[in-house]
Amino acid sequence: MILAHLGGEVERLSAVADETIYPMLTTFGERANDADVMSDAELRDAFVGKLEPLQDALLFMDQVRAVVCNLFTQLTVVYSTFAAYTPYQTVRLAWSFDMLGRALAIGVGIDEVVRNNRALRSALMNFKRVVLLLRANPEQFGMNEVDVVSLDSAVAIIENQLLSSSFFASVLTQLTETEQPDRFIKELAGTTLELLESTTARLNTDSERLNDKRTLLSCLCLTMLHSGLVPDIADRKLCMKAWEVYKVCVLVSVTTTVSVCPGAILEAHLSPAARECFPDNGLESVISFRRETLETLDETFPAKLLDLLSASVAWLTKFTATPNVSHSLSSTMNARTSLFQEGMRLVNRLRHYTQEIIHLHVSLEAPVTKRRVRLIARAVEMLQAMCEAFTQNLNLSLEVQHVLKFLADRIHRMMVRLKRF
Repeated sequence: MILAHLGGEVERLSAVADETIYPMLTTFGERANDADVMSDAELRDAFVGKLEPLQDALLFMDQVRAVVCNLFTQLTVVYSTFAAYTPYQTVRLAWSFDMLGRALAIGVGIDEVVRNNRALRSALMNFKRVVLLLRANPEQFGMNEVDVVSLDSAVAIIENQLLSSSFFASVLTQLTETEQPDRFIKELAGTTLELLESTTARLNTDSERLNDKRTLLSCLCLTMLHSGLVPDIADRKLCMKAWEVYKVCVLVSVTTTVSVCPGAILEAHLSPAARECFPDNGLESVISFRRETLETLDETFPAKLLDLLSASVAWLTKFTATPNVSHSLSSTMNARTSLFQEGMRLVNRLRHYTQEIIHLHVSLEAPVTKRRVRLIARAVEMLQAMCEAFTQNLNLSLEVQHVLKFLADRIHRMMVRLKRF
């Protein structure tokens, strides 16, 4: 019950990060013209309006840390030597381990967004300028020395805890500081390997699930956690399976707009013993694989994009057509639900593949040919068409009418039965 509650809390925090924290940190500090020098008045206005969201982000990070530590503690207790927990040790807790990995992945996402937003640094420098202005003449702004010191401290905390891009590493260190039961460590490795194998087997196929790429990042985070718990004893099979993720997925999604490179994050956070399981050339093999992928794009990109576009067109045709209304409410709604899920899977696959193509060109500083630009444009146009189909929801009125008719019929039957009595 506790694990279920904490898993629900992880899902809630993930939703908050997707809808609020990531978008705010991605665009924070952006200006129409970065070359323009801000006046003192503009600096003060920006300071008042922008400091609070960053403080909210720090509070959110504290919530994530608390949930991660709590969930980690609950899982370790289950596999402890206490006799009361022995019956639970045979229960499959893969979902709870996955939730622990997803909670850690929130930290990865925050660090990645902050690292990619260069405007955050300049915004912090502007904050420091404002503090100097306030310290020079606090009475003019209705403040005293204590208020200025408090603001200065807030800016310093933001710089140390947020802009250092070390949130994930700090949480990982906190979890690995204490010794844990061998049974828990063994279960962590086994469950992570099982999740990795099943997820990678489904990737880029018709059986791929909506959350598979997030589960993939969760598994990478759990692999790094395992290597931190036993830094001198690496699980070679788990480490190699995690390392080979780059062969099936150039980018691993944190959210729709934030992705990380699997090889780079493993190289940065795995223990030295775990990194010894990798090939001698390490990241060079990843870069070499990317170059080979980029060189063969003219053959692979059109073919794969054609498959995705054909499937998307077929889905659009079915989704925008008049639904077949049966006498069974469950049959009608189940068919529409399956259609929604199929569309979301196609959107995720098409968007992620397009992001990978763009990332390959950006990371390798390769020019984009006109042909590839046209192909990317076709993918974007299809994504836009599918988005419009989802938002307009053309047949919602028909579905609602069917539901109302079904309910009215059931109520009528109930009333007829009551009249007999």
